[in-house]
Parts: sequence; structure tokens; C-alpha cells
Amino acid sequence: MTDWDQMLPRGAEESLDEEGIEITRVSDILIRSDRPTSTAVAATLTANVRDDALSQAIDIQGGVVQLDRLARVEYHQSLQEIVDEKDKERAARRLGRLVGVVLKEPFANPSELKEKSRRTSAYRSWELKPQQDFEAAAKTHPEALKRLEWLRGELSKQGMMTTDSYQLALQAHHESGFFALLMRVVRGYICGDPKIRKMIDEAFKKIGRLGKAPTPETVVGAGGLTLGAYLVQLIPALGMLGAPVIAALILILYLLGSKAFCEWSGQLNTTNEEEG
Repeated sequence: MTDWDQMLPRGAEESLDEEGIEITRVSDILIRSDRPTSTAVAATLTANVRDDALSQAIDIQGGVVQLDRLARVEYHQSLQEIVDEKDKERAARRLGRLVGVVLKEPFANPSELKEKSRRTSAYRSWELKPQQDFEAAAKTHPEALKRLEWLRGELSKQGMMTTDSYQLALQAHHESGFFALLMRVVRGYICGDPKIRKMIDEAFKKIGRLGKAPTPETVVGAGGLTLGAYLVQLIPALGMLGAPVIAALILILYLLGSKAFCEWSGQLNTTNEEEG
């Protein structure tokens, strides 16, 4: 811990001093630029600590909490129960659908299903709002619109042309479709470089040595924090997508591993029906 301490030498109870600094977010952490840190991770944080996108990545634990709340509403299960499923691809699909809900939510109306979907095990469906209502929601949720506009721009580079965000939403259709479109973009960054895939796998190796079943919080604490910060550097828009999306991506990478993730994510599409 000494190597990380960037403050001047003081007493052991410095946090109780009147000059003590309350840490409520990563940007409250002061790192002196005139004193080099001893690890590559610290160097990364030094260069980016005041960046809002990185701050969101560092708050992955908060994203885990939000995902858990959403999972309990959508699936009537905890995030832990989903992560613990034996079928890891199914668990990844269900986590991905939660990402789709996050992206789609401001532009859709939820409805309770009479019984859970046989395909997704969800107890809710999300019906896209008519175009006029969609555009009204875009005005009241500019950050949500910004996410879709970024996604539309990235997909256009791959040859998927849509006239506006509403047409993109129609193309995505279901919640899983929104996630599939996002993965078309994200996997290009992650799967295109073997060094990145190696880093992902290395980030989670220590979890296997813990001697007990990991929780989503453990996954984040044991490697996801550093990985999340790196992924935001690699794909800056992830910070804009929010901590729950970053947390879900990290959990999916943990469940599948980088190789299986790249194979699996390449097979996702927007045509699969969710209800039924």
C-alpha cells in the first residue's frame, strides 16, 4: 500500500484530521503527477483519473448492484443465481438481454407477462414506443439517445445503414437484439487483438485460486476493476453506456473466456423471438 500512497507523510490517523479528504468517487483520489507510481495500473489511473468515463468504469461495483436489481425484476432471480447457472452461454445471453433492457428502456414500455418466457425466462417484455413517442423520449433522455447515436455511427462503418436512431431501434427489435448490435461493435475491439484477449483471461485467473464460488462482486474485485478501466480506454464509449453495461460485459467475459466469447458473440443476431 505504501507504493500507492501519493500524499505527503503524515500520522497514522490522517483521515481523521480536519484536512482529511472524503472519497466518494474516483475523481476525489488525489494523485501527484510529480511522483511516479510503481505499477502500470496506477499509471493508467494517473493519466485518466479525472475522466468521467473512467470514473464510471471504476464504479463497476455500483453497476453490479444495478444489474442485480434489474435481474430481480426481469427474471425474479438474483444476479448471483444467473452467474451460477451451469449453462454459461445461457447465463451470458440473459446478462446480454439485461444490457439490451438498459439501452432500450427509455424508448419502450414494459409489460408483465402472464408467465415467464420459455426463451429468456423473463417476466417482462419491452414494446418499442411509436415513433412520435420515441422522439419525445429522446428529448427527455438525451444521454440514452446519445448511446443509440454512437451505436448507429459505429454500425454504419460496418455497412449497416439506418436513417436515424428510431430505425436502428426497429432493426434491433427485441432486448436481445439491442445487445446483439452492441456486440457487433464491441467484439471488433476485443477479438481483433490477441494481446487484449490474453489480458482478459489473465484478469480472471486469480479467481480460480480463491477456493470458493465467486460472486459477481468478487469477479469485479479480483480483476474486473482493472479490466473495466482498460476496456473504457479501448472503447471510450463504454463509459457513456454506463456502469451496468460495463459490469455485464465483464461478467460475460468471465463466464465464457475470451476465445468462447469471440465465437459466441459473432453468432448473435436480431431476429430471435423472445416471447413464447
